[in-house]
Amino acid sequence: MSDGSWPTIQDWLDGPTGAGIADVLAQGPEGRQLLESYARDVDDTVTAAFGEVTLPALTLYVHTMARADQILQQGMDDLPEGLQARTGAELHWRITAACWIARERGLA
Repeated sequence: MSDGSWPTIQDWLDGPTGAGIADVLAQGPEGRQLLESYARDVDDTVTAAFGEVTLPALTLYVHTMARADQILQQGMDDLPEGLQARTGAELHWRITAACWIARERGLA
């Protein structure tokens, strides 16, 4: 992990998120299409919040999604089981897409 207290996008890419990207892309055009769909949404969100997609903006986005996932995990007892899984998966897809954007644009 990086020297800072928060992992960098590169740390995420070097870990399970990087492996997840490879797994999704190995599924062929359908996997890439799904990843691109999430990436468009992440790109729109980051651009709306920060004005442009930069490595610091993507890093903050990833940390926000990771923190939301932590909060979700702590409060999952209050959610129906199907909603728990779907919400957690949505957050993970957004983290994966943000890291993929950084890698594809040469930011990380």
